[in-house]
Amino acid sequence: MDTATEYPIDGPLIAEVYRLGPGGETAELPRHRHDLTREQVETTQKARIILATAQVVVDRSYAKASTREIISAAGVSTKTFYAHFAGKEEAFLAGFTLMDGVMLGLAERPISTTQPRTDLRNHVRASLEQLAAWPLFTRMRFIEGPAAGPIALERRAAMMRSTVEVFARAIGEARARDDRVGSPSLGAITVLNTGLRDLMAQWVVDHGPETLPELAPVMVEAIERFCFQDPPDYVDGE
Repeated sequence: MDTATEYPIDGPLIAEVYRLGPGGETAELPRHRHDLTREQVETTQKARIILATAQVVVDRSYAKASTREIISAAGVSTKTFYAHFAGKEEAFLAGFTLMDGVMLGLAERPISTTQPRTDLRNHVRASLEQLAAWPLFTRMRFIEGPAAGPIALERRAAMMRSTVEVFARAIGEARARDDRVGSPSLGAITVLNTGLRDLMAQWVVDHGPETLPELAPVMVEAIERFCFQDPPDYVDGE
């Protein structure tokens, strides 16, 4: 069995994965003399392996994907693959953690105390647009994540705990300015977030990740009815 280890959120790696995959560019590592540093070469190698893992898992399912297929899809040697990852599970979790970094970066943006509702709506739309911009990893996370074993499930649970904490802090900041904002418990916030996550997962299955921004109205309504006593009508693009 592959042994997974912690994989820290890495800004340059996120940028390189996006450049090679969701960003639409393609790149081959030079085979001869070049000006890239060793660190740059290793970052590109990791990015290619993470992208290949996501693609093979989405195409074949996590259970059927093999390390050999991932190495072939990444265009790296077996030695290079194992220099960066212990196996399929660790490479898969690297993609999981990469998306954690992308989404937590959004979640930790400050909430305005004067316009909490506007910030809420902007945040929901920005989060859905970010997931839509990473369709391969969004499919991997929502569809194949539960099948990837206990470590992936714990990583998913850790992300939920972080999201709930950020949500609770945002509600507290909004309540300081608007006394209509409630004071839900962490348990209640967890229930709301779990429901929203399941809603997004089913939407990805039914309609594809690229259309996730279409969920913004219903998600905003659910959150505002949870937080405010008199949520106004949501206007798309507001």
